[in-house]
Amino acid sequence: MLTGIIAVVLGLGLMILIHEFGHFIMARFFGVRVDVFSIGLGPRLFGVKRGATDYRFSAVPMGGYVRMAGENPSGERTGDPDECSSSSPDPPPT
Repeated sequence: MLTGIIAVVLGLGLMILIHEFGHFIMARFFGVRVDVFSIGLGPRLFGVKRGATDYRFSAVPMGGYVRMAGENPSGERTGDPDECSSSSPDPPPT
């Protein structure tokens, strides 16, 4: 029984990781700055900050999120070109 529960939790965790990584890759592809890449929800337990992104594991393991700069319409915006609200839906030129 315990083995089955552990397998389900690990399987869901892997699916969440892959799903959130998709958001992360697309944001970076379109030139949007990613402030937080979190596996888990709630308060930060541990992680590392590389560049502008805080990669973290949070307290509640069932979930995850990617917070992009300028993503919150009611939040503070600086008008930087790497904010979500400032980006174009067209991919950057190659």
